[in-house]
Amino acid sequence: MTKKSIVSKSVKYLMLASILGTTGISLMVGSSADASQLSPVVTQELKASEKIQNSAITYVDADGYMQVMPIEEGAVVSLSGTKKAITVKVGKEKTKIEGAKEVIFKGITIAKKSHLHLTTSIEKIKLDNVKTEKGFEIKDLPNLDTFLVKDSSFGSESAYSMKVHGNDKLTSYIIDNTKFEDNFYIHHNDELEVSYISNSVFDKNVRQEDNKEGYYTQFVGNTFVRDGRHEDSISSGGKSEKDIFFINEHKEIEMGATRYNAEKEGKIKYILPDGEKQKYVVPVGVDVETVVDKKDTVIITLTNGEVLTLQSPKSLTFKNVNITKRISFQNKKLKLENLAFNDCKTATIDIAHVHSLKTAQFFYTHVGNGHNAHVNIHDNDGMEMFVVQDSVVDAKLRLDDSEKLTKYVLNNVLVPGYMNADDLGETVLEISNSKFDHKIYSSQTIGGEAGRMNTGDEPVLTSEDSAKFDPFVELTREELMSKFNILAMDDDDGDITKNVTFEGLENVDIYTDGTYEITIVISDSDQNIVKKNVQLVIGY
Repeated sequence: MTKKSIVSKSVKYLMLASILGTTGISLMVGSSADASQLSPVVTQELKASEKIQNSAITYVDADGYMQVMPIEEGAVVSLSGTKKAITVKVGKEKTKIEGAKEVIFKGITIAKKSHLHLTTSIEKIKLDNVKTEKGFEIKDLPNLDTFLVKDSSFGSESAYSMKVHGNDKLTSYIIDNTKFEDNFYIHHNDELEVSYISNSVFDKNVRQEDNKEGYYTQFVGNTFVRDGRHEDSISSGGKSEKDIFFINEHKEIEMGATRYNAEKEGKIKYILPDGEKQKYVVPVGVDVETVVDKKDTVIITLTNGEVLTLQSPKSLTFKNVNITKRISFQNKKLKLENLAFNDCKTATIDIAHVHSLKTAQFFYTHVGNGHNAHVNIHDNDGMEMFVVQDSVVDAKLRLDDSEKLTKYVLNNVLVPGYMNADDLGETVLEISNSKFDHKIYSSQTIGGEAGRMNTGDEPVLTSEDSAKFDPFVELTREELMSKFNILAMDDDDGDITKNVTFEGLENVDIYTDGTYEITIVISDSDQNIVKKNVQLVIGY
């Protein structure tokens, strides 16, 4: 093995930076995040190192020259650091790298517990296609500005895979397409404002705390693997805006876009055991005071003195109502299958041991009336789907002990408190564009995004299944609407036929006889989308 070789005396530090900033990257685990979700700065940083030698340690020395230390393929390396140098050990041979400003480890395997501590010269460290058999620690590097990891994997040592802490000048921290078998820590980096972590896999706890005030982590396209039995966490230093994290943020979409409007009337919709749908209109200025169960009955008391007694309801939806006191359903005899809150403001919601309950959904809703208002749903063994979308939950968001669950979705949600998900069968938690100020405790794997969910009050779209049109005649909207006899009605918005659009018309050739499939599309004010495929026939 050649300890080191000077690639070019004319290649200076800026040339290395240029190489790192202009090349492409190939992900080995697979990218689940759209590039648009990552900032341009991060994307540029990740276009890296194809021109850097593989199976080597490349660095810029104290004089500004780029040096390459080849590492024999398959050799196992150990690393350590002191104030003056990084020590690289391969077998029995040791090499000291002194005064290095920037170090790139590419295509090597690092054995034992390795750490880089104290070295004063280092400003940038990059790990590319690196495998560590044990943990890896970056600590107390006084001039470290940038730390980047990609296409790598980290084992376990003393209950961690990676620790990055005590680096006073660290400002850029990027990880992509990397696996961590044990705990992962980012803490006490005084100037670090944000970390970008994408397309990576975490098998254990992830913890951040005591970085720069206002610090946040951007998690994009990652998978947090859980075994279904033991809870692990993603956590910050406590419930505080000073230290937060985002999961799969989409900056163009608002989080927590609650829509309760006290100037509009509300509705309480319910379905009785025989399938009959009923609706009570809540007048402007009237709130819902209590919602309680008694055996198989739901009793709703309003501030105008009215009381609704719902006998064995199968479905219950609150629309644009303010519920001022705690909702508690605890009765095993309750027959309720579906519960939804749309455009509401509510107090705490506690639901347990309602064995009939299949779905609980929150849309455009703020669970925020009263101190530490929370959602606590547990031990409902018939639960199949849980959705929180465009909502805010002030304190705890808990769902557990529901082994039949098949769908768990958070979209565009703010959770200033903590989230708990446990004992939910094989369900994978799908979280998109959501922000957390405290922690997520979960025994369920977290990964992927579900896409937008309908509220359950979809418009009703009716039309003919097929319609015939003369060839050589331009298709107009008026003729399409008429011949297909299209009607779109919504319970809240009324007649919304004028909002109908069409998909697939670009594939219709009006000069060629034949049958073409197009799609009629309608959406309501809640962004519920209904589509219907129909046959458009060209011919006489």
